[in-house]
Amino acid sequence: MNLLNVEKKGWQSIAHIKKKAANKSAECKEKRLASIRTHQNEKRANESTECRETRLAGNRTHQNKERANESAECREKRLTKQCEYDQRNHVTVYNSSTTADEIRKFHTAVSSGPLYICSCCDQLWYKHIVTAAKKIKISNSDMVKYLLRKTSVNDVEWICLSCFRYLKKNKIPPFAAKIGMSLPLKPDFFDLNELECRLTAST
Repeated sequence: MNLLNVEKKGWQSIAHIKKKAANKSAECKEKRLASIRTHQNEKRANESTECRETRLAGNRTHQNKERANESAECREKRLTKQCEYDQRNHVTVYNSSTTADEIRKFHTAVSSGPLYICSCCDQLWYKHIVTAAKKIKISNSDMVKYLLRKTSVNDVEWICLSCFRYLKKNKIPPFAAKIGMSLPLKPDFFDLNELECRLTAST
């Protein structure tokens, strides 16, 4: 029994030594890599534009050669690791799309026509270029004085993204109607719809 205990303790001691060595090795490796990264960053901070372009071109050439010769399995592993990295670091990946996809997206975006009136600049916009005016009322109520209280689609007061960005920063939008940038009144003899009238006024 005593012999078994001694043998067990011996194995536990060996396992402890191996674990300690592994941890120490990992720590030394991390220190070495940190030192290399610091050296590289210092070197790159002082390199000239020409040297940087040469280095990046060399990296791209080497990377392209590696990827051209990699197996399907290696490619799958690389893409999986890249996907995990993107998700971990909240990287937005834009998938490549064809011309047909982009044309379809455009037609969808403009299908309803410019029917949304900005309550600040009094111009007509498409749906994807406006936001509800209540957002600016909540975030910066002091700038509400530049709104016309004008509603359009769904009886909602809308504001274009351009005016929204200015108002959010506590700045006056350059095309705000309240500072005299409104469109002139339509003459009685003009038989034009809302869009035609605005297009004529802009020219």
